[in-house]
Amino acid sequence: MQKLSRRQLAKYAADRLEQGVSLKDVAAHLAAVLASSKRGGQSRQLAEDVAFEMESRGLRTEATLTSARPLGDDLIGQLEKFIKAETKTDKVIINQVVEPEVIGGVRIETARRSWDQTIKRRLTDIRETF
Repeated sequence: MQKLSRRQLAKYAADRLEQGVSLKDVAAHLAAVLASSKRGGQSRQLAEDVAFEMESRGLRTEATLTSARPLGDDLIGQLEKFIKAETKTDKVIINQVVEPEVIGGVRIETARRSWDQTIKRRLTDIRETF
């Protein structure tokens, strides 16, 4: 039996999701394939590959917003519009992470791109310049 690459599995999963198959069913099938090929430890990487494929196709973007404090609903809405425009996807899933060490600003990470407008990043840039 031929071993499929993670990229091939991710494309298969995106195809199935695009066809309307439930996420639960696709995830169960992928888990079975990984388990049967003794690659259970690759599930996180496969999930990232599927997210990359979904974003590449303009189907869905999963974005992580990292800030020093929780962001308000208005700001999250504005950032969601920005992400939709930049990634050319209509559906955006937002995950918010609070990391006080970023000091201020926001970092946005998707499967394909990232924007870092945190104070910590700016201070690092200044340090590297001098």
